[in-house]
Amino acid sequence: MIIKHLKEHIVNPISIGTLALGVAIGAITTNLKQKECNLQKPSLVILKDQQQKQGNLIAITSNEVILSIDEKKEVIPFSSILRVILYENEMNLERESFLNSHEPFIGTYKLWVGGHEGFLTIYKTSQGSFGGYVEFPNWGKGKKEILSFVQIAGNQIQFMRSCYKESCKEIGSPYEFRQSYIGYINSKREIEGRYTGTHSSGTWKAIPLKN
Repeated sequence: MIIKHLKEHIVNPISIGTLALGVAIGAITTNLKQKECNLQKPSLVILKDQQQKQGNLIAITSNEVILSIDEKKEVIPFSSILRVILYENEMNLERESFLNSHEPFIGTYKLWVGGHEGFLTIYKTSQGSFGGYVEFPNWGKGKKEILSFVQIAGNQIQFMRSCYKESCKEIGSPYEFRQSYIGYINSKREIEGRYTGTHSSGTWKAIPLKN
């Protein structure tokens, strides 16, 4: 049961390799008869409501993880967890925790989608959710297009770009379309990813504009 939870919830940063995850699985494999296994690994826990908790993952039970935050234990049920990222040491955790924060995404970027150049803006609403829009000065009427379903989790962003009927006329699109975007941010705040949808699919890239 614990191994099943690991496969569903625990991931390992690609830049670190497989050591941390291997240690975790090894510890659990050798403690299958115990109700709780001890890990003692620096970790970042991302919850389903997008909250993040950073600390030392000291134990995993059959239905929860136990995290030490500022020397205080916090029990987090699996049902509320989106991902658990394990790190080899505190230095790696501090270095890469930036990439698992929502804030690096906020701002305006120069955007390349297929053969088109434009701008992407991501912002946080007063309700705490995320919003965004794109502008392509040399496409259609060059008007602002509001994005939908903007979601940010760790170093990943997803959103939908689309238009239907009257909204297509407003932006100057000759047809209706619906495109799904996914991208990943790096330490330079550059975002790269892929998009799929009607009439077009491919890669996209966004580089932050200097203030």
